[in-house]
Amino acid sequence: MIEQSTNISKCSQYALEMLYLDSNQLNGSIPESLGKLTNLRVLDLSRNNLTDLIPEALGRLRSLQILDLSLNQLKGPIPTSLGRLTSLQVFAVSSNLLNGEIPVSIGQLRKVKFLNLASNYLEGIVSEAHFTNLSMLKYLEIRPLPTWLSKIPIIRYVDLSHNKLIGSLANLPLGHPGLKGFRNENTGLLLLQNNFFNGSIPRSLCRRTDLEFLDLSQNRLTGKIPNCVQKMQNLVGMILGSNRLSGVIPSSIGNISSLAWLHLNDNNFNGELPQGLRTLQDLNVLDLSNNKFSGKIPEWIAELIELNALRLHKNNLTGSIPRSLCMFSCLQILDLAHNRLKGSIPRCIGELSGMAQDHRIYCGSYSYRGESMIQGFGELLEFCCSRNAGDAICSGRIPQQSLSPVNQLGVGLE
Repeated sequence: MIEQSTNISKCSQYALEMLYLDSNQLNGSIPESLGKLTNLRVLDLSRNNLTDLIPEALGRLRSLQILDLSLNQLKGPIPTSLGRLTSLQVFAVSSNLLNGEIPVSIGQLRKVKFLNLASNYLEGIVSEAHFTNLSMLKYLEIRPLPTWLSKIPIIRYVDLSHNKLIGSLANLPLGHPGLKGFRNENTGLLLLQNNFFNGSIPRSLCRRTDLEFLDLSQNRLTGKIPNCVQKMQNLVGMILGSNRLSGVIPSSIGNISSLAWLHLNDNNFNGELPQGLRTLQDLNVLDLSNNKFSGKIPEWIAELIELNALRLHKNNLTGSIPRSLCMFSCLQILDLAHNRLKGSIPRCIGELSGMAQDHRIYCGSYSYRGESMIQGFGELLEFCCSRNAGDAICSGRIPQQSLSPVNQLGVGLE
């Protein structure tokens, strides 16, 4: 428990600048007397069991740069006085029981870069006045998405994922950032997965040339992928799966040479697999499953030598399984199930060394927010081949040498 102190003012003579009490089991209220620590630059009380109101007295800490009160049980409104913390760069009060309106004084925090007010019971109208002066903002978590948001300066890191946000992506702040570099402090991320966004992917998104990761999956987006995505030359991950996108995949995606993760699964794309993708030499994951692709599996796909996972299941692909797939040395997941493939399984499938239990060759694999690029496909390495719509495919005997080195070899005749 944090107790009220009668002599905390004496601490100020020692110029206390940093106070970290996070990740404990502290309870009770935040003492008003903390407002006397006027030299404080960091106050971190996150991940405790603190209750009651946020003291108005914290507004006296004019030198404060970091204020983190997240993951507690604080209640009541956000104090208007916090708008006087003009040196504040990080302000986090997420995952509490706060209610009432967001004070307009938040708009006076001109130096704030990280603002997280999520997972509370805040209400009322979030107006343009709250954010028009926040020119240094890099991280914003706010819901719902207001139309005026597109007018504010660029925000490099936006994570609005796993909410119930609705509306068009045209309301995002997608102005030209004028940034350079790759994997540096200017790198951008736009993470909007698992919401209810609808409409098409706006062409204005292509101006976000700083983006390294773009995740628009699990929404209700429609229309085609704009050709201008080729301008996003820093992109490592493009995740557009589980939407209602349609049309052919633009060959211009092949111009994004840095791309390592391409997820277009669970949409309504059609046509043949575009030859433009053959230039993506750093691609680790290619997931085109559950679409309406047709034609043969192209021989050039074997040129993507860094692939860890290739998923083409639930399409309308025809022809046979090309022997060129046996050239993959890093492939751990090959899923061709539920197509109209015919012919025998190439014997060389058993030579896919990336699936061998004792295989330890180094294969480049990017990580995304601490997760492996292939983590979502399960831990078992697998080769999947099945039969669809009554067409017996992958006929013939399973090559005997395939059964030994591979963790799991599944040939389903459903």
